[in-house]
Amino acid sequence: MQTPFTVHSTTGEIVLRFPKASSILRENKIGFCCKNNQPIGEMATEAGMEKHQLLEQINSFYDSIHAIKEQDQDQWTIESMLAYSQDVHTQLKIDIPEIHDYVSKIYRVHGGKQPELVTVYTLYHLLMEKLSHLLTKKEQAIFPRIKSNPSNEPLEDVKNELMDDYKQIRTILSSLRQTTGDFSVPDWSCHTFRLAFLKLEELESDLLDLIQLESAYLLNHQNN
Repeated sequence: MQTPFTVHSTTGEIVLRFPKASSILRENKIGFCCKNNQPIGEMATEAGMEKHQLLEQINSFYDSIHAIKEQDQDQWTIESMLAYSQDVHTQLKIDIPEIHDYVSKIYRVHGGKQPELVTVYTLYHLLMEKLSHLLTKKEQAIFPRIKSNPSNEPLEDVKNELMDDYKQIRTILSSLRQTTGDFSVPDWSCHTFRLAFLKLEELESDLLDLIQLESAYLLNHQNN
């Protein structure tokens, strides 16, 4: 399989093509904006690492994400879906505070001439609050209840509660998309501005995929 990135790929190019890679770069204190938009091999070497080390982490992460998307999810069991949902939760707990940092930065720096960023900042804080509550509730109450339901009896109260939560999240996501003009950025935008909107759009996709799959499997699907 051909790897998506090489040692000559710049850090800015990588995060714009694969926004989730930003978490790996941040963890290793590697920049990607403006003067830090340099080939990843060179940036790794400057940080005291072997030049392929970061590249291999990012390519491996990229491959794992796309491998999951290519699986036949129609064949998944409830157990498979619960494991998948928990993995998504784990990644969300990394992505959500990271996106907050980017949204806060572009709000501080560009909010004066881009008033819509004030609304983006407000909506994202609301989304963070809703997601924090929802993830905790799912992990501590809903997932255990689904696991302890071997007879697969309909859990209408759980379904109704989750559908209400999902509706609220969809509404916020829709408002974010509308406010940002489908996450379009000005021509003068720096990499941080572009990445903030790319990661917001990626978060929207991740959440809507999770909602769709959980609605279909965790609440309605019957074990074989």
